[in-house]
Amino acid sequence: MQVSQLRAALYAALVKVGPQGLTHDVLGDVVADTLGLRMVDFAQAPEAKFGAKKDAERALRAVVEYQLYVDLQRGWRVTMPNLEQTGLLKLAYRDLPELAEDKESWEGPYLLDQISAAQRQELCQILLD
Repeated sequence: MQVSQLRAALYAALVKVGPQGLTHDVLGDVVADTLGLRMVDFAQAPEAKFGAKKDAERALRAVVEYQLYVDLQRGWRVTMPNLEQTGLLKLAYRDLPELAEDKESWEGPYLLDQISAAQRQELCQILLD
């Protein structure tokens, strides 16, 4: 049930932000906000105020972000494969196309400067995935 709720919130968050997608630095915040949980739904002390309330909200965001990344693990559920494996979610790495094009960044003893930018990008994508 939690996986379904989390995936639904991720989908709603992605629809809300549009085609530019979400970056890792805002993922937990945006998805946690999309869940629309109240303090009584997740906090041991729902009446908390000030710093304690902020700490509880920060903890919720951290747990949501962690669970989103755990959900990306490959092959750990037969009945609910991860979204990337099914093609429903695409992960991209910032600046990877530009880095692959920059021949100067690949100079060295490993001959990576002698292959095409597309091949470098594909190798990096495989390594990072």
